[in-house]
Amino acid sequence: MLTHRPRTRLSQLLRKAPQDLVVVIVLILFIDLSLAFSPSPTHPFRLSFEFLLVVFLPGYAAISAIFPKGTEHGETQRSKPATHRVLENITGVERVGLAFGLSIAIVALLAVVLNNTPWGIRRIPLIVSVNMFTVLATVIAAGRRMRVSETERFSVDIYKWIATNRAKLFTHHSRIDSALNVLLVLGLVISIISVAYVSTVPPPGTRNTEFYLLTEDDDGELGMSDYPSDFQIGESRPITLRVRNFEYETMEYTVVVKLQEYREVNNSTRIIEERELNRIQTGNLTHDTTWTRTEEITPTMTGDQLRVVFLLYEGDAPEQASTDKAFRRTQLHINVSDSA
Repeated sequence: MLTHRPRTRLSQLLRKAPQDLVVVIVLILFIDLSLAFSPSPTHPFRLSFEFLLVVFLPGYAAISAIFPKGTEHGETQRSKPATHRVLENITGVERVGLAFGLSIAIVALLAVVLNNTPWGIRRIPLIVSVNMFTVLATVIAAGRRMRVSETERFSVDIYKWIATNRAKLFTHHSRIDSALNVLLVLGLVISIISVAYVSTVPPPGTRNTEFYLLTEDDDGELGMSDYPSDFQIGESRPITLRVRNFEYETMEYTVVVKLQEYREVNNSTRIIEERELNRIQTGNLTHDTTWTRTEEITPTMTGDQLRVVFLLYEGDAPEQASTDKAFRRTQLHINVSDSA
């Protein structure tokens, strides 16, 4: 004899879970997966979900938490003052419209908070914070709706909505209206994609790679001052290299360190002798990632017109690295004397 197992509390909760809020959580999961596995920050798949997260989902979750009730109908709705109805519930169209505006306000507020933290206003910290806010607001919204009676609770029956609109689409009298609605939705989707592309893909000239030298002070803080200049032959002094990738794609760099003896002739620099000291690879750096390394500089020749040149290349450096072919370059003028 077959017996039916009683439904667990979790299964009952999932069965009664608001479908629109379940969709919000599913979209959040897709966004997390796109962040983890997308090959590039500018990949269309990743951009579409990130744009949805920034401009709609946090506002929709917040609106759902504020207004757990659905729109009332009939005499009860018309008999109440307008101000009382607005405070209690809003229509589905109003929810969508308010979600866009509220999302922008929420993201701006989170950006202000992040600006006062060690993470700053960066892509990944901002997306993670918006992600966490949206999930928290969605959980609160689901909890508030579950405490509202089913007759008053706001709900979205996705399956019923699809079936109704599919039936209308193939009804003879409404084919023209349905076609116009489809074109309107397509136009809206294309507009959203266009705005997302313009908002997230950097315009020409904004891509950049930072490359500079740092030194450590007595407190262990890195700064751009007090660079070592006086050496004795064979003496090693530390210098910190830093590369920051703002190219909106994953990059790999190679740093070539050279010691050059030079002369100034007719307002131009003439290289008398040069020796390669080291080659360093940064490995893969994703967008908005910083690479830092402390390198020991050990001069191998003496003179008062010497400089250590740091040449940065995209990918592998050529065998004969030169200053005119480097992607970025920086240098340190030094004097090297014989040891006492």
